Amino acid sequence: MSDRIIAEWMLAAACHLAGDQVAAVAHCKCGFELETSIGRLDINLFGYDHRLRAEIALARSLWLLGSRKQARKQALEAMNEAARLAPAANYCMAVVHSVPVLLWSGNTGDVADHVDRAISLAEKHSLRGHAAAAQALRGEWLFMSGRPADGVEALRQALRGLHREQLHMVIPAASRALADGLARSGRYDEARETIQSAILFAERMRQTFWMPELLRTQAQIILTSPNPDRKAAELALRRSMDSARSQRASGWELKAAVPLARSMKNRGLGADAHALLQRVFEARPEVSRSTARPLH
Repeated sequence: MSDRIIAEWMLAAACHLAGDQVAAVAHCKCGFELETSIGRLDINLFGYDHRLRAEIALARSLWLLGSRKQARKQALEAMNEAARLAPAANYCMAVVHSVPVLLWSGNTGDVADHVDRAISLAEKHSLRGHAAAAQALRGEWLFMSGRPADGVEALRQALRGLHREQLHMVIPAASRALADGLARSGRYDEARETIQSAILFAERMRQTFWMPELLRTQAQIILTSPNPDRKAAELALRRSMDSARSQRASGWELKAAVPLARSMKNRGLGADAHALLQRVFEARPEVSRSTARPLH
């Protein structure tokens, strides 16, 4: 039975990264249901707790499917549980992959303590890859908290470590955050170059999972630059929505739809903008309208 449970949880993680969030949630829940018949499964392989990995995959998939509050609760529970588990790699892994769930919603209040603790533990136990990944999250948190210059410097340092450790799975996310931070600092040329490099890296590595956010950020950089090319930005946002839709990632689809609708409204296409958002809500009823910002 334990082999079947682990298999379900491994499939969940694979489906999540492959872009099938519905299947990821189904495999997570199937594993948890099977586990109830034998009690909590406590198996660490290669330093990681398989149940914890399933809890993290569930949190991320729930957010992408539009269940933000449930995802946030799940992510915080996963990190708190990991803090009680040995070895330290479990907690570091939980932070690296759970904190993004909080940042995707703009929630910075629960981030700093977890990230700082993960960096300290990773450095203490020579977990260089985890240290670099947590440092990247700290950089993103810094510029989201109003310190863009500090965030950019932290992200540059983190990316050097991620490339050195060949932690390819999180490089696109860290590069996206760096591009965002550069744009917030008014360094638009660097931001455009950085996000284009991140997109090319993700395409080369076939990391389609990150494409919705990379394309959305590319559009946002264009829109906030002097003399923005609205046509190019709206094309990137539509591509972001298409990529998110292919993963049934309602959360990311909505994040692209809102700036697209706002741009359309600014061009005098208010009716079309509202129709666009209406289609997103109707296609994904699990997405709450409260997550969309007003179009002004």
